[in-house]
Amino acid sequence: MDTRRTSPDIDTLTIEYRRECRENGIRKTDREWMHPVLTQWARTLETGHPLDDHTSTLTVMLMAHSLPFRDAIILSSLKRFTPTQLLDIATRQHRKQTVALITKTLEEAFESADYRLDTPRVERASSQLSRFAADYAGEQWSAQPIASRAYLSWIQGHTQAASAGALAALSVDPECALASIVFFAVEGNIRPMYL
Repeated sequence: MDTRRTSPDIDTLTIEYRRECRENGIRKTDREWMHPVLTQWARTLETGHPLDDHTSTLTVMLMAHSLPFRDAIILSSLKRFTPTQLLDIATRQHRKQTVALITKTLEEAFESADYRLDTPRVERASSQLSRFAADYAGEQWSAQPIASRAYLSWIQGHTQAASAGALAALSVDPECALASIVFFAVEGNIRPMYL
C-alpha cells in the first residue's frame, strides 16, 4: 500500500497560497503562513516529535516556493533562534540585522575550528526532511527537502550521503541550486573547518 501523500492536497494549498499572495501581498501572506509552520518546526527540533501531516505539507510547499523559508529551515537545524529571528530569516532576509544574523551563523558553522555541531538537533531535522522526501518521492516537491538533508549531511561530514542526496535532488529537479552547491562542495573536498 502506497502511504505517500498525494499531490492534489499540496496543489490545493499552492493555489490558495498564491491567491492570498496576489490579494494581500507576498510579505503579509508569507508572514501569516510561515509563522505557525516555523513555530511547529522549531518545536520539532527541540522535542523530536514529528510534525503533523498538515504542517508537513505546508512546510514542503513553502520550501518549494520560498528559498528564504527553506534557508530558515536549514539554519534553524544548526542552532536555536527566537521565533522573531526565525520568521525574519524567512521573510526579511535582506534586513541589516537579519543579514548579520545569517552571516554570523554561517561563519560559526563553516569558518570556526572550535565549532560544536548540535548533532541531535541536526539529526532531528534530517529525519523530518527524510519524511518529507519520502512523502513526495519522485515528485519535484521532494527536491528541496532532499537537497536540504544533503546539505546537513555535508555539514556533518557525511560526504557520501551528501553527494547521493544532491544527485537525488537533481534527478527530480535539475535546476535545484542547493543540490548543485552540495555536490560540487563534496567533489571539491570543501568541508567546514571544524571537521
